[in-house]
Amino acid sequence: MSQMKSLQSVVGLLLLGCIARTHRIVENQPSKGEVKNSALASEDCAHVQQVICQTAGEKSGECKAAANTLALMPSKACSAARDDERNIESRVRELRLPCTTLVDRLCLDLGNDKDSCAMVQTQTSGFAVERCKLLAQHYPEVVAELRKMVEANRPLTLPQQSLIADGNRPSFGPPDAKVVVVEFSDFQCPFCLNTANTVHEIRNRFERQVRFVFRQFPLNFHTQAHLAAEAALAAHAQGKFWELHDLLFLHQKALERKDIEGYAASAGLNMDAFRRSLDENSFNLAVTEDIDIGNQVHVQGTPTMFINGKRVTNPSDTPAVLNAIHEALILEFSRRKSNQALGG
Repeated sequence: MSQMKSLQSVVGLLLLGCIARTHRIVENQPSKGEVKNSALASEDCAHVQQVICQTAGEKSGECKAAANTLALMPSKACSAARDDERNIESRVRELRLPCTTLVDRLCLDLGNDKDSCAMVQTQTSGFAVERCKLLAQHYPEVVAELRKMVEANRPLTLPQQSLIADGNRPSFGPPDAKVVVVEFSDFQCPFCLNTANTVHEIRNRFERQVRFVFRQFPLNFHTQAHLAAEAALAAHAQGKFWELHDLLFLHQKALERKDIEGYAASAGLNMDAFRRSLDENSFNLAVTEDIDIGNQVHVQGTPTMFINGKRVTNPSDTPAVLNAIHEALILEFSRRKSNQALGG
């Protein structure tokens, strides 16, 4: 039973982990002026590290191990390794073969769907080889679960898009915008904090072209998230949602009632009305409605973001999100021009 739960968790990471977890690999490169007489050796080590990371994947354990190990290697060893570059590439590919084979097989069985295959490739690149072997041992269960996930993550229908975007919820941008971005978020979720930075960039770049809607999705194991969500909607009722939004995320490790009241006061809210709304659970139903809507469109974790009904793979990847919005704007512009031409 414990092995099956572990397997389900690993499978879940293929989809949910692309939203919740990103790992940055910091290269161990020497700073300027550091060990001047070994600059050439350092260049050799950096080159070998680059070869390993490009072959194994930037998120792989082999890449991280190379960064840590090569920093300790003597100059002669790095120089010799650079001379043997092709052999290193071959050995790394051989080592990662269980993961490469798994990806190829999954992509084939998922119908070579572009988005699903890209998701599998991205996430598996960060898996340890032993994890890939575990998934391969339980392949029928893995592919069956992934098929369910892929089906649940297909682009939303027009009625579903209206469902998540309509209503009096915190938003910015033109009400009649052709590109609509909707986020389901949790103020206690650390990954949502990263996505809050993405949201600010969306506002800075596209506020006049894109409508952005924020919906509450406090997870049940985040014990303070539901209260924070109610508080955010209480702030929205006073036209101060984004001010409190920023403060809640900035202090997401301190979200007791007294803490939230302090942030509300800093945001300039009418505190009598704010306290009364929390005392009376005035926005509890609105939060519950958001959760129900999220469940209807298969929101399974936070943050979850949609651009015109298409689920975003990683809302914390700001450049990728901005690029996706840009592409959606171009697509809508092309459709409008095409419709005008047909009408003419």
